[in-house]
Amino acid sequence: MKKLGNLIKLRKIDNLNQQQLAAKIRVTRNVISDWEIGRSSPNVGYLNQLADYFGVSVDYILGREEHEYQKQKQPHIVQQSGVEQLYNKLPQDLQTQAYAYMEFLLEKENEKQRREGK
Repeated sequence: MKKLGNLIKLRKIDNLNQQQLAAKIRVTRNVISDWEIGRSSPNVGYLNQLADYFGVSVDYILGREEHEYQKQKQPHIVQQSGVEQLYNKLPQDLQTQAYAYMEFLLEKENEKQRREGK
């Protein structure tokens, strides 16, 4: 698989670490790392989310286009919820813990809904 070097470039331009980008598109930090080093590739849905977030084409993220990056984020994507703002203020070790806890809560909720037949 091909590593996504432009994803690294975009993330660094926006001063995001892997954990912060992961939280924005709702994946784990390890997933972002795997994409960046070429261990795995994002599916079409995640490629579209990344392209929309960074204001570039999917082809640019995949390295098929090399035009200069211009920050053209869409306003509705840039706005952060109160939870995201709080999360982004945490140091990275606490972000990791908070993310793991949110995943735990979500799994509990999913199990509850499965039991209730929803």
